[in-house]
Amino acid sequence: MTEEERIVLEQQLNELLTRSEWTAADTPLIEQLLHTLQTVSAENKRLRTALLKANAQQPKMSSRLRDALYE
Repeated sequence: MTEEERIVLEQQLNELLTRSEWTAADTPLIEQLLHTLQTVSAENKRLRTALLKANAQQPKMSSRLRDALYE
């Protein structure tokens, strides 16, 4: 989920919370879901960054060696 998608979902959630159709009992559940979404989104971003760093530190194979192995 991208940051833009998360922001749109938060805005939609805030709109739902302001509607009179929701009961007071629903509000804590919706807020918990939003908090979970934020937590998972942040963890996803951290994991992607860590994965990119880990992949960048792996030794690269020279093009000559790679070509020889593929032959």
